[in-house]
Amino acid sequence: MRTLYREFISATLLILGISILIGFVLVNVVYLAFTKDEITQQNVEVAKQIVHVLEEMHVSSHSLQPFLESVGRLGYQMYLANGSGDEYFFGEPFEHSRLPARTLDQVLNGTPYMGKDDIWDQFWMMGHFSNDIRNTVGIPLQIGQESYALFVKPDSKTLFSDIHMMLAGFILAVAVVSLLGVIKMTKRLIYPISELSEATKAITNDDFTYSLEIRRKDELGQLAQNFLQMQQQLRHNDVARQSFISN
Repeated sequence: MRTLYREFISATLLILGISILIGFVLVNVVYLAFTKDEITQQNVEVAKQIVHVLEEMHVSSHSLQPFLESVGRLGYQMYLANGSGDEYFFGEPFEHSRLPARTLDQVLNGTPYMGKDDIWDQFWMMGHFSNDIRNTVGIPLQIGQESYALFVKPDSKTLFSDIHMMLAGFILAVAVVSLLGVIKMTKRLIYPISELSEATKAITNDDFTYSLEIRRKDELGQLAQNFLQMQQQLRHNDVARQSFISN
């Protein structure tokens, strides 16, 4: 038998789940409309600064790798490739390190690459945290007579900063406390109904002495008070009936 307690908890969990789903969709909409382009532009500026420093320093291919290794240790993941098929990785390794050939050719030909272009990758915010080489920004780099394509993204560990972990912990704590509060409140609401149900069964068995321990000042308290008045009236009628039969 489905109890009111279970139905109330199920309805609460359903509402909580729908709220989380709607909130997740809204966050993704805000991310797509405002945040994604801003974050991409920030990554582009970082990549441009790295390229600017390299080109202004007139570094050679021998000093190029040590410099990018030092940048990688600062919290960036980078991929460097040229038209000859040479490729180098710096910083933390990518989970998915295969870049489409057309993307590499695009950057080698002088057109910057602005990250994932697939609509679903754009919409779902978690794609922003994916450790995928396609999640980088690509900038052309010219060292001497050699053309390179430099792809840059912040380290995934850097993205999950302390403030993000604190925010996630806060949301989890609020969800757990809310759920426990709902369960506690549900028990408090269901208890008077259960007591009234037991009192009704007692009256069905001609027991008019069942004591209700309900002390509330809301609608349930009013219902309990009306039930007690009915119980007293039934008891009076039962006494009168027995007295009539005896006489």
